Amino acid sequence: MTVALSPNNPGAAIPQDFNGVSYETSALLGGNYFRSSNQPLLRMFSLLGIKNLRIGGNTSDTGTLPSQPDITAALDFANAANLKLIYGLRLKTFDPAGSAATANFILNSNPTGLVCFAVGNEPDLYLSGYPAYKSDAQAYFSAISDPRAKFCGPDVAGASSWVVSYATDFAPGGRIALADRHNYFGGNGQSISASAARDLMLSTSFVSKYQSSHDSYVPQVLATGLTYRLSETNNFFNGGNPGGSNSFASALWGLDYMYWWATHQAAGLNFHTGDHVSGATTSYALFQTSSSGYHVHPLGYGVKAFDLGGHGRIVPVAIGNPGGVNLTAYGVLAADNSLFVTIINKTHDSGAVTANVTIQPGGSYGSGEVWLLQAPNNDVSLTEGETLGGSAIGDDASWTGTPIPVTSSGGNFLLTLSPATAAVLKLTAGTGPLPPTGLKATAGNGQVSLSWTASTGVSSYNVKRTTTSGLNYALVKSGVTATSFTDTTVTNGTTYFYVVSAQNANGESPNSSEVSAKPGPLMVIAINAGGQAVGAFVADRDFTGGITINHANTINLTGVTNPAPMQVYQTARIGNFTYTIPGFTAGSSHTVQLHFAETFWTAAGKRKFN
Repeated sequence: MTVALSPNNPGAAIPQDFNGVSYETSALLGGNYFRSSNQPLLRMFSLLGIKNLRIGGNTSDTGTLPSQPDITAALDFANAANLKLIYGLRLKTFDPAGSAATANFILNSNPTGLVCFAVGNEPDLYLSGYPAYKSDAQAYFSAISDPRAKFCGPDVAGASSWVVSYATDFAPGGRIALADRHNYFGGNGQSISASAARDLMLSTSFVSKYQSSHDSYVPQVLATGLTYRLSETNNFFNGGNPGGSNSFASALWGLDYMYWWATHQAAGLNFHTGDHVSGATTSYALFQTSSSGYHVHPLGYGVKAFDLGGHGRIVPVAIGNPGGVNLTAYGVLAADNSLFVTIINKTHDSGAVTANVTIQPGGSYGSGEVWLLQAPNNDVSLTEGETLGGSAIGDDASWTGTPIPVTSSGGNFLLTLSPATAAVLKLTAGTGPLPPTGLKATAGNGQVSLSWTASTGVSSYNVKRTTTSGLNYALVKSGVTATSFTDTTVTNGTTYFYVVSAQNANGESPNSSEVSAKPGPLMVIAINAGGQAVGAFVADRDFTGGITINHANTINLTGVTNPAPMQVYQTARIGNFTYTIPGFTAGSSHTVQLHFAETFWTAAGKRKFN
């Protein structure tokens, strides 16, 4: 099977705080867990690449609320860990004034990473409907009047329509940071067997649930200009499924889950975790407190695997899979042009299949290395013994995982991927040609003409375009051997953005700088300078300065091809003047024809120019 990537056509960048966790508000009580002196926890957050902390859950709406010292300790931890912060306010007991006091205390503590306040936790489970929530939320917004305060919501358990209404109603006001909701696609973790839970997490039907949920609200939210986030999520609710949520299957699931939402424009997701959640132990925890620090569960390994390859811009991937193997693949182009490819073989147990994969990188990459995420004997039921890059993660946040080389052949890379295993590949850019420079675009009627300066060591060029600056370039023409090209497949009135890449035997260069052009009908303007309208010439216009002259002398036009009417040569504008002709695109190129006449002398050689 094949995995083909298009690194010269990258999409949006994965947000730096995409990788997040969600904790119960009760985790703040006592100020012992989240504190800036908790070095083991700081090291674990750093190792796993966690950059967003959401405080909320059921205990944000019930039970004892944190004291100001508890909140201060958590803010100090968030600052020390360089985290973005989402803080949940109590709504189930309606108290705008009390929540305003909490919000103002947090704002006045100057947390460097505060993103937003969430009003309530899963209010769709206890309010009568969205109108009731909207009214309550507006009361909280009014009570928290500090202009530094931003909000996110509606933080629902499942009511997608609330998310759409929230974004539509509140986005125009400018106080909303993002729309958010919760998802536990497996349902109640206590109502399914461990074996069935593992099978479900690794099934294609599970992925179909993501798509259905996405389609129910994401397009509408993005249309308002807001981003969206899964502010609380995991595989099963009620603490997860014992034997499922804490099995190696969850590592493969979590890695795939993060990439799925990253490729669908999510601002991030926060795995609900902690030593305990409201009324339940946490089978789905990324890690839990141990005598020597924090013990990482399989899901934490999936999060670390995402951290290895999940920094950069999303790269389109096409999978050639004639055998229908349950395998997914994702690409990310890093800032240094390294290409990261994550491939997840989700086949397991009786359906286990070893996948022989040819990675077609879509560019010149000279070498590759891979970290493997695997469990002993490829057993997805194991809750211990997993490794990443051949190494376990220590309770002290130590990890010595190292990649191994990947075989290359003819510009491609070859990988044999065992069942129930994920691979994170890093491909290092090779010595392909440099991108072309000096790209120019000139619009015409139904066409755009391009030209550029040649690169060295090039066999051909690829011309690409898009209608959205910087995103999703489509190939217009490959194999161009000249340093110019005319695109005739354009529509007048549409602005096109072009780039050109160079190609040789080693691969394809990065794209050139982008240029744009807007094709349209040829505009011909003929002005009779200093005179009246005659023939195709309009009366003098669009000038500043100068004076006019006219005469009745007959001008000899026998040497002129397609001359203007005689009257054009018998009037003129002289002196210091400027013509500013409207209707053109700034910086665009045009042909200008000037008509000159000798109005006094009748013999050659009489007029002398210095």
